[in-house]
Amino acid sequence: MHEYSTVIGLDLGDRYSAFCLVSREGTVLEVGRVPATPDALQRKFGPMERLLLLNSRGLHEVCGGVW
Repeated sequence: MHEYSTVIGLDLGDRYSAFCLVSREGTVLEVGRVPATPDALQRKFGPMERLLLLNSRGLHEVCGGVW
């Protein structure tokens, strides 16, 4: 299995996608939303390295109720 430094929980929407960034240790690093376009997602997450992406039905699954 590949090593990763951050988990992204992503709840894809028609106009906006909600996200939650969580460290390997389980600490919530950031919660927010981004326009649901390829360019916006690339700008937000493209510079990050070693990510694990979880496509979620709701961010409560990833953020532990923080959302």
